[in-house]
Amino acid sequence: MRKNTKSGGRVETDPSRNRNSENHAQLLSGLADQGDLDLSYEDFVKAHSLAPLNDVKTACRVANVGMTRFYELVAEGVFVLVPNGRRRHVTAKNLHQYYKALVSAACRDRAA
Repeated sequence: MRKNTKSGGRVETDPSRNRNSENHAQLLSGLADQGDLDLSYEDFVKAHSLAPLNDVKTACRVANVGMTRFYELVAEGVFVLVPNGRRRHVTAKNLHQYYKALVSAACRDRAA
């Protein structure tokens, strides 16, 4: 993966970010073949390389939403922000619950 710099040159980004998303995609494709997208908490944390407490930027990446939508979900009570000094964090468990809600909604839509 590459990104532009202000000077117009190209710089390689961290390949570990791509590796994590590739691992997640492989895991999901394997589960999709089995017809089971409901990852356990341990598999979810492993697939996303999550810590127990994650910053908002990481939470947005895992939840696949932008900052604005993320804070809308916080206002709706979907995510709970855990204060830690001046920072706010989201628990991995909370991210997993959001994932499970999305999967169950998708399964209900598919069945209907």
